[in-house]
Amino acid sequence: QRLLDYREYVAPKVMVLRQAATEWEEANPMRMSTGEAIGVGAALMMVVLTAWERDANLLRPRRSQGTLRLLFLDEAYADFVDEGELPPPGISDAVVRTRTFSKAYGMAGARIGYAIASQSNVQTFGKIRLQYGVNRNAQVGALASLADETFRERVGRETTDAREDFYAIASELGMGHIRSRTNFVCIDAGSAQRANRIVKELLARGVWIRKPGAPPLDRYVRVSAGTPPMRRAFADALRESDVHGNLDSLQRAFALIEPDDVVLCLGDIVGYGPNPNECVQMIRERASHAVLGNHDLAALDNFGIEFFNEPAKEAIAWTQGVLTPENRAWLNTLPYELRFPEFLLVHGAPVNYFEYIWDKPTAAAAFARTDAPLIFVGHTHVAEHWSLEESGEVGHRHMQFGGELVLEKGKRYIVDVGSVGQPRDLNPEASIVFFEPGSGRVRWRRYSYDIPDVQRKIHDAHLPDYLAQRLEAGR
Repeated sequence: QRLLDYREYVAPKVMVLRQAATEWEEANPMRMSTGEAIGVGAALMMVVLTAWERDANLLRPRRSQGTLRLLFLDEAYADFVDEGELPPPGISDAVVRTRTFSKAYGMAGARIGYAIASQSNVQTFGKIRLQYGVNRNAQVGALASLADETFRERVGRETTDAREDFYAIASELGMGHIRSRTNFVCIDAGSAQRANRIVKELLARGVWIRKPGAPPLDRYVRVSAGTPPMRRAFADALRESDVHGNLDSLQRAFALIEPDDVVLCLGDIVGYGPNPNECVQMIRERASHAVLGNHDLAALDNFGIEFFNEPAKEAIAWTQGVLTPENRAWLNTLPYELRFPEFLLVHGAPVNYFEYIWDKPTAAAAFARTDAPLIFVGHTHVAEHWSLEESGEVGHRHMQFGGELVLEKGKRYIVDVGSVGQPRDLNPEASIVFFEPGSGRVRWRRYSYDIPDVQRKIHDAHLPDYLAQRLEAGR
């Protein structure tokens, strides 16, 4: 579907180029037309390949007022696929097909390639001297590479393995991707801002990747096939929830994670604490995905506020008065739940988004409303997990002081990550969860932060004293 969307995005621009060239030709009837000499790389190739299925005449010479129109088709990655998957091998005066030695042949930097074209077109281009400044060593290497089919086939196999690794890594981290036949994979970061951040963070760790610069692909990062250690740079996943405007605790949580950890937020970014804007900004910049919490929604339009106690109502009214329009607009974009192949993210419970999972009956009901094998929730502010046996029996365990769960085959799980901003399991230490999809390990990390400083900020903001007191009690 993404390829179709991209093709629909590119095709109108190709038509604009054609129209502009036609107008130029009409204004300059004695000059060479560039009406369809459009070199837009892989984007145009998608359009052309689709047109091939509909129009068998595409490769035939096309003339307008006696002028030949020529299509340059970029086939830089043709060596990674079978010849049968490429456009028909026929040679036409209408098309020049360009290829490179920089990819499958391993000659990046030599700056040499070749073209498949008709004899008349070859003769025409042959009249140009010092073609593109190609040096003799590059030519010798290119000819030797063409004869070394074993090397190209090995590169192809290793590249296929690398792509499969990237697909698996993206799925494990809850990120989308575009399946590829090249030596790179585009992984969906969710937004152009997050994609830029990922590129910078990985570069700081010595891993260089790229990203497309123009929409709609600017939300992706482009990762080239590399060694297995490089691919493992996309590793651990982090689940973090219930910030509630507690900036001090959130900063401490982010200090515990690695730059290449993927952060997912389970909502309630605002609600009780004195720094809602700063917390929203940090989540916007660092989290790959987030879902909407009931306090986030209440801050937007008073939804559900009739169920809040008086301190919570006062906190929401204060938050509404200080939230910036930009942060308010971003909160309003958050979904109620996010489903990935391996897990589901929701603030409270599946389908009933703000329902509390307090006991075995509510856990059983939550399991019944989804087929997700693993469900990450927050809302209760209690670190714990629920399991569902194949027999239907529901199990439970508190994680009041942290701990680890190893997922077992045949079981389903609800993981309550606890709270960063306001724990309520009689342990004032905040809670985050680290999830390692490859090993199936879920680890609750409890940590301390400067509670007196947050209490002081709550008092300075004239928020209810009760909100400061409960931080110290962890309830």
